[in-house]
Amino acid sequence: MKARLGSPMYNSMWQLRRDGWSNLEEESSRLAELGVESGRVTAHANRVRELLATLEPMEHYWGFPGRRRFQQVQRLLAVGDLGRFAQLVSDINRSMVNETFRRGAMPRS
Repeated sequence: MKARLGSPMYNSMWQLRRDGWSNLEEESSRLAELGVESGRVTAHANRVRELLATLEPMEHYWGFPGRRRFQQVQRLLAVGDLGRFAQLVSDINRSMVNETFRRGAMPRS
């Protein structure tokens, strides 16, 4: 069975989720750099949507970033606010990697 994130197999949902957020940060940054007007945006936008679709069912089982913040990520992408979208994804991913969310250090977006 091939996972959506490109790896042939994951042995834990935790690792799949971690890689998903990391990949989402990279792709959202590229998408924001290209902007909506670029002709190369389609591939990155599709990859971002695929990553969000992979993460969405998993996020119901974790307290961070939480359903409301995850929905905020989705809304920012939907309205095309790519700069804020990329920044929020980056903030979430870095908070998870460094576990600063445990100390309430997540910026309010």
